Amino acid sequence: MLSESENRLFGVGSLSPTAPARWLGPGLVEMTHTEMKHKAVAVIVSGLSALTLAAVGAQEERAAPTGSVWDKVYTTEQAGRGGSLFAEHCSECHGADLRTPSGPAAGPPLAGPVFMSRWRDRSLEALFEQTRQEMPLGRGGLLSDHEYIDLIAHILDVNEFGAGPTELDPNAPALSEIVIRDEHNP
Repeated sequence: MLSESENRLFGVGSLSPTAPARWLGPGLVEMTHTEMKHKAVAVIVSGLSALTLAAVGAQEERAAPTGSVWDKVYTTEQAGRGGSLFAEHCSECHGADLRTPSGPAAGPPLAGPVFMSRWRDRSLEALFEQTRQEMPLGRGGLLSDHEYIDLIAHILDVNEFGAGPTELDPNAPALSEIVIRDEHNP
């Protein structure tokens, strides 16, 4: 027997579980209240399952970056421009070699094991956004997006990831697909 709230939910009034339902929809035949209840539960479970699978599929799609810093994602010229900008705006805190921070506002190393442990498996987009928003310290946004991406190219170059024929683009959605890895894993 259905409870009063279940009867209201399924719109069947106070009929017994074995009495035929009065409601007929397109393609539906008369069902007992119990059959209607089971059918409604099956439809709800099927819908929730489909939504869950769609959400998981979308999450997996976003969570699977397609490239790495080993894919020669910057040019030598771009890294050179970034090196000049680094000497002017960053070396005072991060060290000229990016490995030995110095000064009263010493920042973290941007090359070597400490850098890799901090940025491993994170995207170039994350590094770019943090650099653009926070650097130089207390003056985030001082440089243009192209200058910030040139700085990122310099950091990649000092970490010996290897230059290629195409410059990094600060506006490219691909930045989120390029992951910082400390080993070349094709």
